[in-house]
Amino acid sequence: MVNHLNEGCPIGSECTNTYGQKRAQFNQSLEKLSTRKKYFKKYGAPFKYLIKSNEINNKDSLAIWDSRCFHHRKSKTPYLEVEIFTKTSTKKPLPIITKKILYKSHNNQNIHVFELPINADIAGFKKSSLYFDIRENLSSFIYKIDKKGRFFVEKNPLNQKFRRTKCPKDLLENYAKHSFPAFRSYFCSLTPGGGTILTPVTCI
Repeated sequence: MVNHLNEGCPIGSECTNTYGQKRAQFNQSLEKLSTRKKYFKKYGAPFKYLIKSNEINNKDSLAIWDSRCFHHRKSKTPYLEVEIFTKTSTKKPLPIITKKILYKSHNNQNIHVFELPINADIAGFKKSSLYFDIRENLSSFIYKIDKKGRFFVEKNPLNQKFRRTKCPKDLLENYAKHSFPAFRSYFCSLTPGGGTILTPVTCI
């Protein structure tokens, strides 16, 4: 595999030397949990999102790819995949499109929306926080997001197993309010604690 022209930049991305230097420092922090947490506290972590191609201004703050989804590339205003450093889902430096995960517990009808990166795989649910997995350099790294939208570095993935289920009506109605043309499908799963999670899918 050929390395990027700018050291530190993700393979295949459009990425400046400025972003590459920051990404290289992040890569070095992945060696152990303590350095991951120290780096994250100061800079956050690089997560992937979607964005419309006409809404990018400062390319020094992100890495850019063409979307892997055919309907994103063929849209009148194409969607791009971007990677940006962030600590929270509530303060967005750009008009990015997140993967909105809907959650409802078995004993409460309230529905909560967790806004995740598009490259996040759900790894578990515990104490009102959603754990997710991000792949980096052929390894998995665990984070969690709380109900305030704050991200945290975690060590353990919980190793929970979710079971696919039919999406309940109230989750589907709520999803219709949050859905976006960038997402084409969804599926629902039951958590070990009996809660239900609806996960949108970008490409089908």
